[in-house]
Amino acid sequence: MGISVGIIQIGKPFLYNYGSTGKDNQKLPTGNTVYELASITKTFGATLLAKAVLDKKVNLNDDIRKYLKEDYPNLEYDGKPIMLLNLANLTSGLPNWMPDKDLFGNSDPDDIPFILDSVHTKYSREDLYRDLHNVKLKALPGSVSRHCNTAAQLLGFIMENVYKDQTLGCGTAVQPCFQHYL
Repeated sequence: MGISVGIIQIGKPFLYNYGSTGKDNQKLPTGNTVYELASITKTFGATLLAKAVLDKKVNLNDDIRKYLKEDYPNLEYDGKPIMLLNLANLTSGLPNWMPDKDLFGNSDPDDIPFILDSVHTKYSREDLYRDLHNVKLKALPGSVSRHCNTAAQLLGFIMENVYKDQTLGCGTAVQPCFQHYL
């Protein structure tokens, strides 16, 4: 129902708030209003991946398992592994959500951010890495394009490791953020 826009121009911050914080109120958003970042983090992750390629820290065709601490022989299909590019272009074949189960049922779309928040406040990075061991790819990575939050999340974690900076994840397993790298 509302939006906050922040701009930094020549080192000086500007903040503009519009609309309201909910359907049933007229409270103006502020600089402290919490927003669901949603799929915009996929753009941030892909941008940071591009920076890592330019910095010669990674190659787009690198097997993602090169950047994972445990062995994941299951993260390949017919001998073809998931590559970093597959995480960014949504062709990894990973499940859309982790844990890999129906989180929403027949929920009202307006309730989805709250459901995600309740699941992911309890679902840690360690849970994701544990559950990755149980993923079974159903197609060759790169062959099917499909929305995938798990890929975006994993790319954020890999970029944290590449840049050795745990602040990229901003302390949550849900939405990585990359503000000081962009």
